[in-house]
Amino acid sequence: MGAPRTTAVQRRLEDRKARRLLWCAMKHRSTHLTVQVRNGEQTGQWLFSWIPQASRTSPPSLGGIHPLLNDYIRPDAIESLPAMPPRLSIVIPTHDTRELTLRCLETIARASSPGSVEVIVVDDASGDGTSAAIRELHPGVEVLRNDPAAGFSRSANRGLARASAGVLLLLNSDTEVGPGSPERLLEALEADPGLGIVGAALHYPDGSPQWSGGEAPSHAWFFALASGLPALLARLPLYRRLKPLEPAGPVGVDWVTGAALGLRREVWEAVGPLDEGYRFYAQDLDFCVRARRAGWEVAIDPAFRVLHHHGATIGRKEGAGRRQHPELLWMDLLRWARKHRGERWADRAALLLRTGSALRLAGRLLALPFLPRAERDSWRAESRALGAARQKLAIREDSV
Repeated sequence: MGAPRTTAVQRRLEDRKARRLLWCAMKHRSTHLTVQVRNGEQTGQWLFSWIPQASRTSPPSLGGIHPLLNDYIRPDAIESLPAMPPRLSIVIPTHDTRELTLRCLETIARASSPGSVEVIVVDDASGDGTSAAIRELHPGVEVLRNDPAAGFSRSANRGLARASAGVLLLLNSDTEVGPGSPERLLEALEADPGLGIVGAALHYPDGSPQWSGGEAPSHAWFFALASGLPALLARLPLYRRLKPLEPAGPVGVDWVTGAALGLRREVWEAVGPLDEGYRFYAQDLDFCVRARRAGWEVAIDPAFRVLHHHGATIGRKEGAGRRQHPELLWMDLLRWARKHRGERWADRAALLLRTGSALRLAGRLLALPFLPRAERDSWRAESRALGAARQKLAIREDSV
């Protein structure tokens, strides 16, 4: 009784209709399965690539691909093989942000199919039990730990160097990945061979859009940054219609923020690693500028959505404002300016930072009496952060 069964299976696999059936099965990418049909001493073996996810947990559902398969493949003869290499590697540097990191990992798990994504968390000497919590709640995530702390850029480089997929995604630990976003990132890169870096359309927890990328900094940009002028202009009814934070479709830019930065492995190998001389900011700007000089395009894709708790990681550092650390931000930006624009250009940028911040501090002082009492302490704290950054600029000027 056994011999005719094996012969029938072989005939079916040689049949054009069965070959088409296997080809259809291969289009559903998730994992490897090997199917064995036993016949006494003989064993025929075939490899089905990329069978739907359902077949991993319930082998008999192979018949769901086509009823024909159930007639010739015994469910008890199906055994799983190691998964194919992931299509996407996600790297998350973290430092004392356990709860945010766990929430980030939960959203990644919901947004991607099992086995399709490799996740690497680089714990930069956290003291809040981040590594232990990840290993307990997300055993499939690889945890690399720095001890002592190495900083954001070195942590990111360590994780990216470890990653194995053809597409890499650098994520801040205070982000949450939107449904379908990993797949959208892969689709965007597959559709355009010249596109090397894709930034997410970031948004706040309330759904409002967040700045995600744009043109390389100019002198006017430095002044606007320090003066707070864009925030004032954003309150005007027509300003955001003329300069929307979230584009209607994919748009080319000079750089995207590293809060959610996707890139091809080829870009990383040709342009990387991240410049570890930056203390916290501007390594994303630096990397994108270098990638564009190497011939790669950079874009923001609004379908690649990521929630960003802006400032949640840096806000606890001494000298930080509500969402930024002005001193670290301005010093890192001036380092970028010296590296890519030269000393004279950077000196003028520093002057514009001082001028813009002086106007901003004066305006904040005048506005203080009109604020509700509950908001005055945080207002004063942010003003102190701006004042400390401005003083740092003056000290650097005196030392040059």
